[in-house]
Amino acid sequence: SVSGAIRCDATDLAGSIDIETVSGRITMTVDAGIAADFELSSFSGGIDNAIGPEPKRTSEYAPGREAVFSTGGGGTRIRLTTFSGGIVLDTR
Repeated sequence: SVSGAIRCDATDLAGSIDIETVSGRITMTVDAGIAADFELSSFSGGIDNAIGPEPKRTSEYAPGREAVFSTGGGGTRIRLTTFSGGIVLDTR
């Protein structure tokens, strides 16, 4: 998406998921016991991550944040990227 929000309610995942937006929020809900490898990245929006570590700044001089982590031993690759929107990752 270029300027719209994206909402994904994901179940029974396999393979990989790659969601990108330029100026919209990404909201993803996954099962609590998901086995996945996550890569969350936002240049100027916040990251609200309910299942992994706190996001870290990508640069001392830029506002970017990212969180890279695995749950349940890893598995499905999930990449959520936004330039100026926020990211919300939650469980059901």
